[in-house]
Amino acid sequence: MEKDFVDRVPFIFPQTNIFYIGKQKIEIPPQYFPQLEDYVFTSVISSQEQRKSIRAIKFLASIPNFSDTRQIFAKLPAIYNFSTNVSIFPLFNPKDLEKIFYISPLAKNEQIDSQYGLNKRVSSEKYLYHNPRKKIIYYQKNNGVTTTAIRCYPDLLDKMKCQHYFVYKNFIFSFKHRENDLKNWQVMQNNLIDKIESWQRE
Repeated sequence: MEKDFVDRVPFIFPQTNIFYIGKQKIEIPPQYFPQLEDYVFTSVISSQEQRKSIRAIKFLASIPNFSDTRQIFAKLPAIYNFSTNVSIFPLFNPKDLEKIFYISPLAKNEQIDSQYGLNKRVSSEKYLYHNPRKKIIYYQKNNGVTTTAIRCYPDLLDKMKCQHYFVYKNFIFSFKHRENDLKNWQVMQNNLIDKIESWQRE
């Protein structure tokens, strides 16, 4: 069985749908279409934008329960869930989430609101040049370190979508959802953790 290592973190190529998250072996059912990907994110270090590529596990699931998507495709008239790619990659630096989300010290006169139990910051710049709506970042810190970060932005149809990141066991989990799912951010995180743990193998 072939292994791929990323800075001491092993992943197993998905011929058998078996992967490693750290030292934990998980078996992702084939209906989730698991695969490996090079996850690229942009971060800001010392005011310089940098792009970084990390080997990640990716699979397809539906929000909010992270079930497989077969029922969605089988019952198209009754779609109530939102399908998303879930990515899992190692957290090498506790500040990684802050770099991804440009969570810098507060600017002068900038205010932090609270919503859904999260800090809320509204970007001072338009997300799209033709769209007056602002990018919004929701985040939570524990002991001064960001553990959840959600970036919401308007798409070309002026619908707000959210990119959701959170930390669990030294890994970052990433998925997308709709703006109206924000109120259930903790439920979604717990559902994803439960799903991953249900796939654990000895």
